[in-house]
Amino acid sequence: MKSRIMPKARNKNFVQFVATAKAVALQRGLDWHMRTDEFGTVNPEDIWDFEILLGEPSTFKGKLRQLGPWPAAIELMQHNCRGEYQNAAQPSLLEIETEWHDLIKAVAVDWVLIKKNHAKTLTDRRIRPLRILMACCKATEPWKINATQVRFALDVAKRLAKSHRICLETTVSHVFDLNLLGDCVPLLPIALAGEKRSVNTASFGGSLREPDEMRHRLEERKNAAKLPDERSYWESVRIVFTEHPRTFTDAIRFAQHKLRICQGLRVGESCTIPVDWRIERNYISYSGNRPSTYGGMDRSLSIRYFAAKSRGKREDSRVLYEATQPVPTIFEEIIEETMEFVLRLTGPLRARLKAQTETGRLLPEYAPGDLVPVSEIYPRLSGDLRLYDGVLNTDLERRYRETFNPTILHELSLTQQRTEEKFRKYLTNFFFQFGTRSSGSGGKSFPARHADGSPWTGPVTWIDAFAQIGELEEAIRKAMRRKLPDTIPHALSGGRSLYPHEQLFLVPKVPLTEERNGNILDVNSYFAIGVVNPHDHRCAFGHRPMNIFSRYGRTEEDRELTLTKTHGTRHLINSELFRLGLADAIITKQFGRRSISQSGVYDHRSLAEDLNAIELPEDVKARTPPKAQEALKLIKSGRVTGPLVDDFKRVQRLEGEDAAIDFLAVEADGFHATPYGYCINSFIIDACPTHLECFNGCCHLAKSENPEHQSNWLQIERKLTKARDAVVNSPLTSIGRSNQLREIDRKLANVMKGIAVAPGAKIFPDGSDLSDCILNNDDQTIQDV
Repeated sequence: MKSRIMPKARNKNFVQFVATAKAVALQRGLDWHMRTDEFGTVNPEDIWDFEILLGEPSTFKGKLRQLGPWPAAIELMQHNCRGEYQNAAQPSLLEIETEWHDLIKAVAVDWVLIKKNHAKTLTDRRIRPLRILMACCKATEPWKINATQVRFALDVAKRLAKSHRICLETTVSHVFDLNLLGDCVPLLPIALAGEKRSVNTASFGGSLREPDEMRHRLEERKNAAKLPDERSYWESVRIVFTEHPRTFTDAIRFAQHKLRICQGLRVGESCTIPVDWRIERNYISYSGNRPSTYGGMDRSLSIRYFAAKSRGKREDSRVLYEATQPVPTIFEEIIEETMEFVLRLTGPLRARLKAQTETGRLLPEYAPGDLVPVSEIYPRLSGDLRLYDGVLNTDLERRYRETFNPTILHELSLTQQRTEEKFRKYLTNFFFQFGTRSSGSGGKSFPARHADGSPWTGPVTWIDAFAQIGELEEAIRKAMRRKLPDTIPHALSGGRSLYPHEQLFLVPKVPLTEERNGNILDVNSYFAIGVVNPHDHRCAFGHRPMNIFSRYGRTEEDRELTLTKTHGTRHLINSELFRLGLADAIITKQFGRRSISQSGVYDHRSLAEDLNAIELPEDVKARTPPKAQEALKLIKSGRVTGPLVDDFKRVQRLEGEDAAIDFLAVEADGFHATPYGYCINSFIIDACPTHLECFNGCCHLAKSENPEHQSNWLQIERKLTKARDAVVNSPLTSIGRSNQLREIDRKLANVMKGIAVAPGAKIFPDGSDLSDCILNNDDQTIQDV
């Protein structure tokens, strides 16, 4: 271990930040002095497990067990980054600065214990960005890093993954700049050198809002990248609604995905659905009759769930907040059938997990001093009920795979009574590996005993071996840490708790027996039980080799699909509700948001759908011609401005809506589509004398969202640029040269304004009225003045 080297002069803000975090850590029983090796790996006895400290469900991401530089960043700089990186200072794995250790520990305490964020977000949001920055700043104290080093680290992070750069930008801004931890702060604005941040954070709710992109077709959706891939989405729908699941775990995954397709819940929200999910309300009228007799609804069904992103600014992010979501009538039958199916399947798992939670034991059906034969232990540890060579009863196996009925599973287990003199080889290998993991040497630590309770000293005859439950449970905790059941509850608002056995979607943990080996998993006996994890659900539909598509796809192309944008399902459902004309207030309420503005992020309608969503009253349609209806929709959507719009709003304000509609019906010809945008001047008497040159500063021209119009602007800009180059290269004595150059420069400046202005705005609000041929007849000649 490297001795602690104190720098001569630390930044005072850095010292205060570390001291505050250190005091909080000591109050919570954390030992600040961690023992590390030369790579920064923390000694297992000194690891900080924030999830255990805070009583949060384990995700393996809430532990601080590495204080060294990020290995992937080092490898990138050493092997893949040539050219611009060849002169960069390379980090040393053998000389890790103690100051960086203090910073990483202080940031971990600040993120979890002071700011009260989820421990599971610690690694991705804070520790990894700091370790990448550490890798890029060799032999530099944290408070002495400069903007050049930060810019270099941002480039490295971007090459690793876009999300790494986003998190590094946020970490530099929120840790170094906000707390003034460096001598050269602010670091991020200087490092970006005027470049925009990778993402823009919305004002509330933590969502990310990106600017709308130019759409090239009317049917193209805005921000379509947030929507799921169409083919992958519909293939996933086909699979979960038409294919029969081949494993118990797949049956739970299918049910969860059905719920998300129908309700649009986030992945994390669907994982924490409680057992008592149903909220059913029956209605009667004041007269005692059923509302359906008057066209109303007799009952409504809602789902009880825990909404994400519902906390206030100063509330604990680790607390789950209860909410309800109405079930659309067309989906009620699907939801009820799916939920009841999951409740029946997870019954044995729930009963065992509840007993494990209440007793703190792994095998609560036995007393700690019981001697149990290995034939009963193996199915509980591995989930595999096959003890002997040979196949299972084919009829029982077929019936179980069709229904996943636990009663049939019990009948299958009864067929594995002792019929031979030795177990199959796979079983003996399992116990050998179990002992190796728990002791590290030859499997000697497996607590095998004889029938009389005496320890087994020689080679174990497994078919005659027993195990004492207390010793076995202790060995399990060492050898099978990934399989330990989930018993830590979620904290709910109001001081309540939600235990894992009170959640609907339970699954066997690490179900290698059925997923890797293709055997039946004995859910009646298997001890490793947990709740569905969002990461596992994403992997099941994502890039994992044996994902849902690869196992259930009908064609080779289908088996290559992935559904990586699991949150895209929520965006798709929201967009469809917007398209169907539901009020934004109803959509906001349906999805548990706090403000209507948050729903706008999920609106991905095309321009054509936006206009179609503006519904005009029937009497207005009868009184106005088609062009006036189109103009009215654009005016109401706020996409056009100009004299016609101003006059319409003035009449509407002074004389009322009906008078404004009548005005628009008469002046409807004052709305035209030009090659460069919308013209909002009336030509009912005379045609426009400069129709194709409205780009040259006409005050009536308004920018449109039509991509063809934008293309025309760019095309005329290229033509004018070429014409200007030709004039500049002409002889100085050419007739009219300076006049031509001045005219081209004026037009080119106007074109650049047209390219830059936002859609819906007037391009030249102070421009000339080019529709008046008399006012614009300046009698110029080609001669220079």
